[in-house]
Amino acid sequence: DGEFRDGKMTLSGRRSSSRGSTTLNRIVWQKMEGDRIRQRWEQSSDDGRNWTLLFEGIYSRKKG
Repeated sequence: DGEFRDGKMTLSGRRSSSRGSTTLNRIVWQKMEGDRIRQRWEQSSDDGRNWTLLFEGIYSRKKG
């Protein structure tokens, strides 16, 4: 599921493990100044009460 709101594109979804537990994943892209984009991928095992950062990247347009 996803939406674009307040300058951020957010996608989220649940994933079940083979052990029966469920994790919630959330990836957010946000435009930064200087023609850059920040991406954050977070995961929650308690239905979104607490989040763990799995990845953060900053992308910039290739000059060329």
